[in-house]
Amino acid sequence: MTMRSWSFLSVLILSTGLLVAADVDLVETALAAMDEASQDRWAYTQTMIENGTEVVIRYDPSRPEDQRFSVVSVDDRSPTEAEEEKYLERANNDSSDHDESDEGNEIRAMIEPESLTPIEETETHMLYSFQPVAVDEDDRKLYEHLEATLRLAKSPPHVESIEMRSPKPFSLGFGIKIKQFELILTFAPVDGDVLPRTVSTRIVGRAMLFKKVEEAIRVTYSDYRRVDPGE
Repeated sequence: MTMRSWSFLSVLILSTGLLVAADVDLVETALAAMDEASQDRWAYTQTMIENGTEVVIRYDPSRPEDQRFSVVSVDDRSPTEAEEEKYLERANNDSSDHDESDEGNEIRAMIEPESLTPIEETETHMLYSFQPVAVDEDDRKLYEHLEATLRLAKSPPHVESIEMRSPKPFSLGFGIKIKQFELILTFAPVDGDVLPRTVSTRIVGRAMLFKKVEEAIRVTYSDYRRVDPGE
């Protein structure tokens, strides 16, 4: 091999190394932006469409803890007393089970920047494939059957979407068979923070071999307003 060939090879290796490092830096910066954001500093409207029913809920963390959620409407009308009780209980349970201030940390734990595989690059975005990292056994049983992609915006660096899908049917044990699983999360910058925009889930399968399961949920977050969290 000639000296010129060695020089060209050295430049190629160094350039590739710099490119990989830059990619990791971009991912780390984008994930860090999510770590810094907290929905507990934001009031917002949550519009949920579940199996054809639309429910609009307002969340305001500056209000007393037992008054932070309010049901605005169900299918474009005022909720009945029973509906209000049902959806408030569900919202409060979801909130206690899932600390929204830790959502960025949960997503960071799911993604190992060094393991991402580039799929596509444009002037404004990067698209990667990755294998979600499980933090517990329940997640592991699900994630091992999924293929995932991460879409990043370059300027400002932030996570734009995460998509996870099952390429083929799978079993979770205990008679649970999943024919189709899809989860799509989207995010956008809002006044310096990167916050959720939509969460879409679709699950088709069977439970105990006989009961058909078909669930489709889409949640849209809007009307963000920065507030001081209440006590």
